[in-house]
Parts: sequence; structure tokens; C-alpha cells
Amino acid sequence: MSSAPGPLQRAARLAYALMHFRRGSMVRPTDHTVVRSGSPKNGANRVLLVANGLGHGWGVSSHRAAPTGLLADGVAARTGLGCEVEFVGDAAMTAQTAPLWLEGRIDRSFDCAVVAIGSNDAMRLTSVRDWESELRVLLTTVRQGLPVGAKIVLLGIPDVYAAQRVRRMSLLLRRQARRLDAVARALAAGTPGAVFVEAPDLRSHVGSAPGTALYAAFVDALPEVVVNVIGAGAAETLPEPETFGHEAVRAVVEARREGSLRSLEDILTRARERFGVMDSAVTMVDNGRVWHVAHGGTAPMSVPAPLTGCAVVVDSDAPLVVENLERDPRFAANGFFDLEHARFYAGTPVHAPDGMTVGTLCLLHAFPKRASRIDLEELKAFALEVDEAIRELVATRTGAAVPALEGELAP
Repeated sequence: MSSAPGPLQRAARLAYALMHFRRGSMVRPTDHTVVRSGSPKNGANRVLLVANGLGHGWGVSSHRAAPTGLLADGVAARTGLGCEVEFVGDAAMTAQTAPLWLEGRIDRSFDCAVVAIGSNDAMRLTSVRDWESELRVLLTTVRQGLPVGAKIVLLGIPDVYAAQRVRRMSLLLRRQARRLDAVARALAAGTPGAVFVEAPDLRSHVGSAPGTALYAAFVDALPEVVVNVIGAGAAETLPEPETFGHEAVRAVVEARREGSLRSLEDILTRARERFGVMDSAVTMVDNGRVWHVAHGGTAPMSVPAPLTGCAVVVDSDAPLVVENLERDPRFAANGFFDLEHARFYAGTPVHAPDGMTVGTLCLLHAFPKRASRIDLEELKAFALEVDEAIRELVATRTGAAVPALEGELAP
């Protein structure tokens, strides 16, 4: 368990949360997290990219233009084979939560893994002791999921993030990043099959908007390193295609990736204004993952279900209000809520056209709120609007008639 943060760490975490929240309007990848490059005719290498911070891809709308795609292109160009890179993570991932992100996402089909995390932990002044413990668990998780003999490339923490948004704390954060790097270097040396690679020099990009030029510099040395640790072999086992337990969830997730969920965004805007919260979201819960298909903040496209309250709402098919997440034993140690600086949660179920509970309409706020401030009947009314929007979406995409919502008269 992570140690309790001190005053300086709390200040750093709040500063990070405020910066993170301001990014809510920035473009980021929402498409499929697997990018293929080159010709697989003679085989294809598979690389697992576990990353946050710059590895996530702020400022571009597709993983192909982010480090995921650039790494795939670089490896394919050097080998003459196909290359498939699968991204696991998000800007909201830390060393503490990364093993949860990996559940169900790592298998024996990968030739190697690249781990590029640490920016969030440096900016939040994660203690060296916590970082060492959490990174050790992560490296063990990755090593056990990969085939025997597959290598792990551990990338150092770049400096560009520190000076770009929080200039007054820049020197302190850089020093912390170097301390964390020293731990990562030592852990890599003691982990079978792990290789530590120094962070790229990105000082020339400080102050520039995130984009493909920055990500090309970030990835620059990685393709050569990956080719060297993979060797001449290529994976023959391909991953299972992305699966969903409910077709309505698939339809909504695909619509989100296509940017065609404006009706949900309108509902969320009105809900935020009505309840006075920093963020509202419509989520789909499926196969152990929570998909943020519409939201007003910086929520990742998907997170492991244990990191949210939404899975609790779906499992119980009942509203959930948590006045103070820090004081609820179910969420007090939740790394995702901590990173998002969320202290209040309220959620109510949303349903597929067949009546099955498949997600939530939820509210998040940076400060605790009394449960009495949330009129659950009003929240349920917003959720019914979401149900209707999902029903119309499924009907449009499938061309099939869907049942009337409860309380409506069938034609």
C-alpha cells in the first residue's frame, strides 16, 4: 500500500490535478489501441506499449499519429516485417494502477514490451519508496505475462512535461524524475530480460503544442532498441479481436470512436450545470472494463472496472452516492480517483434497449458533497434520456426495431 502523502506531495497532486483537468478540451486518441504497420506477409512482430504521459498522445486524434503508431512504423521499417503495437494505458495511469490496466491485455503473443511510465509519478512527487514498490510489481506483472525469454524495455522519464505547464515547480519535478529514474535503472538491472533506456532529450520541444513532431522525438531511439531485443523472430500468434458481452455496448463504443455521440454530450452538459459538478460521464461497463463514451473532463476512453464506482452501480442496478471518496473504504486507496482528484461520486444505471443494465450516468466533483445535494429522481430522469439516446443509436446502427422503453406505449 502506498504511504500517506505529506503536505508537499498533496500540493503537487493538487497542481497536477488542476493541470490535468485543464486538458479536458484537448484532442487525444480515442480509436482502437492496436496499430499495424508494414507487410505481415513474412511474419509480424508484436510489441506491447505500456505508457502514460507523452506515450498517451495528447494533441492527436489517432493512435497512428501517437507513439503507438510511430513505434510500429519504426520497427517495421527496420525489420522489413509487419509490426503490431498494442497500447495499454492512458494519461491517467500511474505505476500503482498499471497492473490493473494490464489485466486481460497481456499474453504470450507479444515479442517484447516497452514500459514508458513515470511522468505522472514524478509530477505528483510519488515517494521513491512507493515508486520502487509499485514499479517492481508492474515489471513482475509484465514479465509473467510475456512469453519466456521476451524482453522488457523500460524508458526513462523525459523532462519536457515539467517546464511546459508548471514552470515554478519545474526544477523540483526534474530532480524527482531523476530519482525515480535511478530506481528504475536499478530495478531493470535486477529484472531478468529487462533493459533500461535513458529518456530522450526533448528540451527543444518545451513550450510547443503536443503533436506528431514531439512524439517522433519521444520515440526516436525505441525502434532500434526494440529490434535489437526482439532479434530475428516474429510472432505467429495473433491476438483475439476486441470482444464485447453486449452488442449495445459495442455500438456505443464504436460511435464514440467515430465522434457521433453529440446527443449524450448535450445531456451531460445539462447534468453538470444542474448539479454543479466538475465532470459528468456516460459509461459502458463490459468485460471488466469501463468505457467513458461521453464525458466533460479528461476521463480515459477505458479504465479497469475496479478503478471506478460504475461497476458497483451496474452490479447492483441501483444508484450510488459517495459523499467523500477518501473516507469510503471501497475507494479510499483508488489510484484513478486520486489522480483525477475526484472526491465525490454519484451514479445511476443506464440500460440497453433490451432492458439490461450496461452502464451509468455518473457525476464527479473535486470536493466532497452531501448526498442530499443530489436529487436522485432528477439524476434518474437524465439517465432515462441517456437510455433513449442509446436506443436510437442502436436502432440507427443496426437497422433493427428495438423495444419501447418502460412506461412507453408500443406502436
